[in-house]
Amino acid sequence: MNVRELNSKRISKPRTITHKSRKIKKRSHSLALRRIKIVFALIFVMSILAFGIFAAFMAIFKVNKIEVLGNTRYEISEVLEISNLKQGENLFLCDINSAKEKIESKFPYIESAEIKRCIPRKLKIKLEEAVPAGLIENPAYLENSQTNTDEAKTENDLNIESQAKSEKPKYIVISSSRRILEFVDQKISGLPLIKGIDPENAILCSKLKYKNQNISCVMDEITSLFSKNDLNDISTIDLSNLDQLSFQFQDRITVILGDSENLSYKIHTAAHIIKNKINSEEIGTLDLSSIPKNGRSYFKPENDK
Repeated sequence: MNVRELNSKRISKPRTITHKSRKIKKRSHSLALRRIKIVFALIFVMSILAFGIFAAFMAIFKVNKIEVLGNTRYEISEVLEISNLKQGENLFLCDINSAKEKIESKFPYIESAEIKRCIPRKLKIKLEEAVPAGLIENPAYLENSQTNTDEAKTENDLNIESQAKSEKPKYIVISSSRRILEFVDQKISGLPLIKGIDPENAILCSKLKYKNQNISCVMDEITSLFSKNDLNDISTIDLSNLDQLSFQFQDRITVILGDSENLSYKIHTAAHIIKNKINSEEIGTLDLSSIPKNGRSYFKPENDK
């Protein structure tokens, strides 16, 4: 074998490798195209399946009944209209949190609204009616009543003052949770008037906030103890002075509690004395302010001098 033949062999070898690589590239390209087609086919099939599942989901869980439970002074149709919940909507796409907020912010005498999804096609709205627990003096009315306090008032001043008072109701009705239920001009029989509260807000459907948080705590404790000791005929609760707390029973017995210490013992004793030791027609003052110290209570009939 000569040198020329060797060189020719060396030159022909790269040509053989190039031909093979072209075949490999062509085969790889064909496989890639096949894989792309398979992927697109899978995506198409999955899309069809997803659409079918979604359509079935929308059809199966379509709301066909909205049930409203609980006693309320409002019409069911009013509640449903405000809630914006409608039949035909998907059960899981209904915004029940928004509906709850709308109901509670629109209807003062609905203390709370609980909304549940009942599979497969029902919504259940449970309403808790707010129960009036007391009256407080409306600060807006008090502000108007303090205007034009000069001794010399013209007739026009008196007319303006009278009109201002009439435009601002005198009392605010609240529930036991301090929810503001309504504004009224006259006392409501059976509801105690709570004195000494200076509220931060006076907005319908909102929860009453006190500027003095100590009053809030004392108020909650006293009302809870009234309920616990079955004292239901409270006409007035005076929180104006936390060192000289008092309440009035049936507009005839004034009970002096003193400070907020030992309120449970004081109110329990008051309930026992009122029910068992004071005549049902007797009028007077029951002083329990010193009972934790010396164990003594004092009742002074109104006709005693």
